[in-house]
Amino acid sequence: MRYSQEEMETAYNDVVKKCKPMGAIFGALNGTIPALAIYISFIFINIKEPIRVLCIFTPAIIGIFSRFVGRTFRPLHRILAGFIGATTNILEC
Repeated sequence: MRYSQEEMETAYNDVVKKCKPMGAIFGALNGTIPALAIYISFIFINIKEPIRVLCIFTPAIIGIFSRFVGRTFRPLHRILAGFIGATTNILEC
C-alpha cells in the first residue's frame, strides 16, 4: 500500500504535535518512585527472587511511565529517559 506525500506529511505533523519530550522526562522521574518502592519492598520482605528480575523490573516501570506520559519518537528524548532508568538501576544494584 502506497501513501501520498501529503498523507505522510500530515501523519508526521500529527506525531510531532503529540510529542512531549519534557513529559517523557517527567514521566521517567515519576516512574522512579514506584520502581524504587517495589525494589525496596522486595528487599525488606526478603523475597528470594533472582537479582536479575529486580534489575530488569525497575527500568521497565520507568520506561512505561515515560512512554505513556511523554510519547516521544526521537532518539535523543528516549536516551534521556533511558539515562534516568540506567542511573536508578545502578543505584539499586
